[in-house]
Amino acid sequence: MREIPGIAITTFTSFDDNRGSLWKLMQADLNKDFLFGETYLTSTKPNHWRGGHFHKNFREWFIVLQGKALFRFYNLRTKDALEIEISCKDNLRIEVAPWVGHSFRNQGKEILVVLAIADKCFDTEFTDTYPEEKTKFGDIGKILT
Repeated sequence: MREIPGIAITTFTSFDDNRGSLWKLMQADLNKDFLFGETYLTSTKPNHWRGGHFHKNFREWFIVLQGKALFRFYNLRTKDALEIEISCKDNLRIEVAPWVGHSFRNQGKEILVVLAIADKCFDTEFTDTYPEEKTKFGDIGKILT
């Protein structure tokens, strides 16, 4: 799978049996710099998108729990771009480093549910959230350049 600097895509372990599944989503040893700040869920309606920004100090992890998402990433330092579609069935975890623009769009017909984990708590006084145009989904069919 193609990656760019500042993005790490790894699988998580799923234990399945006749009752269902247990997913081991995050472990402290995933990144030597891992600090826990907060966890949140987003739900996104079909054809809607979230993001279009970057953080200078935040590191985030995203896991698709329900549905299918098209993720866009743009590393502001290296100018590398990546677009990848991920389904809840892929068992993938995406780590997004600081200075990497990111967004995602619901590609399915059902509600998209994404788990996000940040290494810092969101601070309304200093949001550390800056617009990033190359990852926005405002125009249908917009291609990363």
